[in-house]
Amino acid sequence: MFYGFPALDEAPSIKVATEQFETPTTADTADCEVDVSEIRSLHDAWVASRLPRVTGRAERAVRCLYTVTPDGRFIVDEHPDIRVYSWCPPVSGHGFKHSLGLR
Repeated sequence: MFYGFPALDEAPSIKVATEQFETPTTADTADCEVDVSEIRSLHDAWVASRLPRVTGRAERAVRCLYTVTPDGRFIVDEHPDIRVYSWCPPVSGHGFKHSLGLR
């Protein structure tokens, strides 16, 4: 899976990214370096065929860390004691990025 949207701070450009959940890590042990081969791989596998006018040149590349639940699903539930409140935690930005897809 990959996702993307216009980069508001640098026009004309877009932000594209993938997610991986196979390799758990922590903030202390994460490898935050992005190798140029990862950029090429993302472009070749996901972007080139869908957005053919987007080149493989990257202005910058960063690795983002965020927390997810063990099953990767979002938590949306009623408060156990106060029924008029619902829980929709953003889970360190992961839920925020995908909030438009939640119903």
